Amino acid sequence: MFETSLSKDVAHIRSLPAEAARLRQAPAGTLKVLILGNSLARCGLDRALLARGLEAASRRPVAVSVMHPDGSRVEEWRHGYRRYFDQTGSQPDLVLLCTGRLHLEDGLRDLDSVAAFYTSWADLPAFVRSEGLGFGDTCQAAAARASALFAHRRRVQPLVFYNFMPGYEQTVNLVQKTRNASAPTTRASPSCSNLASLATTIGASGGTLLILPVPLPESYELPALVKQTAVNAGARVLHASPALPPSRFPDGYHLDEEGARIWTQALLDSPEWKAALAGMAAK
Repeated sequence: MFETSLSKDVAHIRSLPAEAARLRQAPAGTLKVLILGNSLARCGLDRALLARGLEAASRRPVAVSVMHPDGSRVEEWRHGYRRYFDQTGSQPDLVLLCTGRLHLEDGLRDLDSVAAFYTSWADLPAFVRSEGLGFGDTCQAAAARASALFAHRRRVQPLVFYNFMPGYEQTVNLVQKTRNASAPTTRASPSCSNLASLATTIGASGGTLLILPVPLPESYELPALVKQTAVNAGARVLHASPALPPSRFPDGYHLDEEGARIWTQALLDSPEWKAALAGMAAK
């Protein structure tokens, strides 16, 4: 398929129905787990170790699915969860939302991506309302939802013009620098309506949402508004931050395999993790 050849990320998005089916078709009594996030989730959790730890703690077989498109954030997670998991009867028992500091506050970054890949036609009007889109953005969202080529135009355009237009890269860089220099610096007050909606949707089907701040080279705290929104919506924020040397972040951002193993084990050993699983069992 042409679009899946554009990037591994697109191939992952197109595999989400299969990820949902894994949970939907799991045998009765299985603990159904969804790892949700972006590349921090993909690189940060040792899935095999996690599954073994959950099986030992719950004394149940475990099915693990993933939804972690690179560069995604709370808008993609909210709408994608609803489309691929909630609306298809594939609701997990446990959602592990792996995040960095800046991924959970509202702030739509990629209108085309959310409309094309994470929103169904039935949900498009609700998406437009929730994001407060004007007429032009609404038309763009509808075009992205209707046409994969339109939605992929930012990926396709460089493939074409890098090969056939001399000086294309330099021109694009100049335009981007000019655009960034003229962009307004004011920022709306932070909000977390997408996180609240995601947590509410998960909770409505009896699921448990655990928010896991992924270790980064520099320590950080989630914004107070994010933590308060999580608490208000019945989610838990679990901090397990083992001391990790810079060598565990070979690209300066993501954990390597050993770093993922260390962090996953720290989660499994943390009192907060054990308390969260005990709370699930008591539901």
